[in-house]
Amino acid sequence: MNQNLRNGIVWGVVLVLLAGLVAWYTGLIPNLPFSRSSSGPDLDHTVAFTAQMSPEAHTILEKNINATKDELRSNPENLNAWLDLAIEYKTAGDFKAAVEVWQYLSKHYPNEAVSLHNLGEYYFHEKKDYAKAESYYRQAITVMPNFGSNYTDLYEMYRYAQNDQAKAVAILQEGIGNTKELDRASILVVLASYYRDLGNSAEARKSYVAARDLARAARNTQMVNLLNAEISRLH
Repeated sequence: MNQNLRNGIVWGVVLVLLAGLVAWYTGLIPNLPFSRSSSGPDLDHTVAFTAQMSPEAHTILEKNINATKDELRSNPENLNAWLDLAIEYKTAGDFKAAVEVWQYLSKHYPNEAVSLHNLGEYYFHEKKDYAKAESYYRQAITVMPNFGSNYTDLYEMYRYAQNDQAKAVAILQEGIGNTKELDRASILVVLASYYRDLGNSAEARKSYVAARDLARAARNTQMVNLLNAEISRLH
C-alpha cells in the first residue's frame, strides 16, 4: 500500500475524531451540574516543567497556566477552565498535577467523560497499568457511549499491548453499535485495517465500504476518496 495513502487515511480518521470531540466538548459540558463538596486542586501548585521544553515554550505555557488559574480563582465552577488546566499541566510534563485535576473532575462531574478518557490514556500510555486504563475507558463509555476514541484506544491496548485479538475486535464491534456517522466510520476504518492486515480481504472490504458510505452521507469527500482508493487495493 502506498505510504502517503495510508498516512492520509490515518490523518483523515484523526481529523474526524477531533471534530467529534470539539463538538461534544464545547456543546455538552457547560450544562453539567457541579458538586461543591471539595475546594478542588491547589491553584497555588508550582508546575514541574519538563527539562526538554524550550525557554520560549516554557514562557508561553506558564503564562497560559497562570491565566487559567486566575479564571478558576474567580470562577471555580468553570469546567472548561479545569480541563484546560489539566491539559496545560500535561503539556508541561506535570502528569501528577494533571491526573489530580482529572480525578477531581471525574468525582465532581459524574456525567463528564473527558476526564475519564484522559485518565484512561494516562494509565495506558504513561503508566502501562492496563487494568486501570480499561476501567477508566469503560467508565467513559458508560457516560458517553457515542464517543469513538474510547473504543479505538481500547482496541490499541487490547491488540498491541495485551495481544488479545478477540477483545480488540469485540470492542470495535461494540463501538460500531454505539456510535453514529463519522465516529462510526472511523471505527469501521480501524476494523477494516485489522482485517486487511490479517489478509481477510472480504471482511476488510465490507468494513471499508460501510465506512465510505457513512462518509459519503456526511459529504466528507476527502474521506470517501481515500477509502475508495483503499478498497481498490484489496485483492
